[in-house]
Amino acid sequence: MGAAGVLLETLLRRDQRPLDEALPLVQAAHPELSRGEIEAMAARLPPRAARPRAVEIDPPTAAALAAPEGADARALSGDARALAGRTGEVVRRTLASFSLEDRMMVRFRFGSGMSIADVSRMLRLPQRPLYRRIESLLGRLRAALLAAGLDAGALSELIGAAVSEMDFGLAAVENPPIRPSPHEERPQPAEQSP
Repeated sequence: MGAAGVLLETLLRRDQRPLDEALPLVQAAHPELSRGEIEAMAARLPPRAARPRAVEIDPPTAAALAAPEGADARALSGDARALAGRTGEVVRRTLASFSLEDRMMVRFRFGSGMSIADVSRMLRLPQRPLYRRIESLLGRLRAALLAAGLDAGALSELIGAAVSEMDFGLAAVENPPIRPSPHEERPQPAEQSP
């Protein structure tokens, strides 16, 4: 429909003018076209969806429309939970490979927050070698995390996110029951009445 069709479509669709207003403007630009030809041209124009336009929203309505939590926060939270689950699994598996005494040391030191002096007294081990031994155990944990593709940067973000699902198995009690020493008296069973 040429330049006249473009002008007509611009006036009708973009500017949203009624046909009665657009007719004189198109006739002024293209005097060779009659009113009937312009009306026929308008009928042949393809329908177009209106483009979205920015509109003003009053503050109370805007506050009601705002989401309480962004989609980014939910996605990042889901990623942090998945990373916490993987990290917890690696730590639990690595702890399970430690000897019972080593697991107890790690649980007392990090699960219960005991000092190394307290761990030494609890396990009846000399205190000085425990420092190196715990450092060695932490090195094994670090190596297991790196082997699983969990680097320090990802883990520092995880710790900063304070994910509540982090479970390293430090609170679990898998220690065998304490047996009385041979020097302690064992309680005698109560006598049964006839």
